[in-house]
Amino acid sequence: MTMFTTWYEPGSDLSEDIAAAERAMNFELGWFTNPIISGNYPDVMLEYVGRKSNQEGLTKSRLPIFEVKWQIALKGSWDFLGINHYTTNLVQASCDGAPGWIGDQDTKAYQDPNWEPTATALFKVVPWGFRKILNWIKNKYGNPLVLVTENGYSENGEGGLHDVRRVKYHREYINQMLKAILLDKCNVEGYAVWSLLDNFEWISGYSEKFGLHRVNFSDPARNRTPKSSAHFLAKLYENNGFANDLDSFCEECLN
Repeated sequence: MTMFTTWYEPGSDLSEDIAAAERAMNFELGWFTNPIISGNYPDVMLEYVGRKSNQEGLTKSRLPIFEVKWQIALKGSWDFLGINHYTTNLVQASCDGAPGWIGDQDTKAYQDPNWEPTATALFKVVPWGFRKILNWIKNKYGNPLVLVTENGYSENGEGGLHDVRRVKYHREYINQMLKAILLDKCNVEGYAVWSLLDNFEWISGYSEKFGLHRVNFSDPARNRTPKSSAHFLAKLYENNGFANDLDSFCEECLN
């Protein structure tokens, strides 16, 4: 099963903000991951949605309750945990939200305006969040097998073949993933980039490009040309890591 997830970092050292960030992680990643691993929603979701529902005068929680037979069927019904990860949010405690997925958390998410932007408004470049989310999964779920099924950088318009920011993004994010694997012993066995080709990106259409290869959409043949990031990742996969020749390649790209 693959889950999209942001890393939620406490906005301060206050205990309420630390708790708020943990709630945000459980409400996003834990919402669907907990049931297939432990058989039920996270306790904090059951508590908060149940309490909010009661305050609204409802006779039962807005969060459905799994019958025992479904808890048994769901628990352990996974082969690996796939992760689509792009960015990080800061979190503070807040009770201002309307009833619903965000309001039930009693959290407020925001981003540091100094973080490097991408063409996707919410996908700021925050490599250190990648290592943190892999460690959260390890500690929360007993170090399951993780495959990173999406991770990538978006640019506006046609972009160029010399996509130095994308090279830098993947170099820094992969470095954080390697630290999680080698230093923290996180059980990560695969990494896939989003995306191989420029394509149609949901509501953004063709205005945002994640591809390692540029696609000429004005040509009926849809010609495809590898960008610098494609050559970078090809070398990385060939070397199975950051070898000396890859460092030299990166220096050429970034200068």
